[in-house]
Amino acid sequence: MNAAPQILKTATYYLGFREIGNNEGFEDAIFEKYMRDRGFETGLAWCSFFAELVYWGTYIKRQKELDKLFNGSAVQTFHNFKNSDWNVSGVPAPGSLAVWQKYQDGVSRWQGHIAIVESSKIIMKGVESKGVITTIDGNSNEDGSRNGYMVARVTRVLNWEENNGLRILGFIIPKEL
Repeated sequence: MNAAPQILKTATYYLGFREIGNNEGFEDAIFEKYMRDRGFETGLAWCSFFAELVYWGTYIKRQKELDKLFNGSAVQTFHNFKNSDWNVSGVPAPGSLAVWQKYQDGVSRWQGHIAIVESSKIIMKGVESKGVITTIDGNSNEDGSRNGYMVARVTRVLNWEENNGLRILGFIIPKEL
């Protein structure tokens, strides 16, 4: 059974949930508990913990496996999935995890961001095309910051060559239920 509808239903439910501020915790006590159960600690960026929460709630029979694959670092999470039997792709699909890595002056950094793909499309302008994805992100905002304060819906142009900012690493494709 296709897991994407359940992943998106769960992620969409959390839209608008907010943190207290500066990664200190969350306004909603139940969301706070769920995030702490996934590994969130005060002061940590929480995009990866949110992605794990959504997948963890979808893949009940794979929770132990997911506990090993997800990490507080979006970049490390991507590599953990890439080195497992999950499919990693350069093409987004609904329910997949989009993972970015931060670059500064063309040099990769350990920081990144992870979000759940809601939809994707190609925009054509003459002979040029750009991939655009809409995601549901933890630790973001309406402007798409990777250091935000809420679960937000964000639309981004896919950038595979960013030298100063977030560069897409790829997409972790959901498994069947």
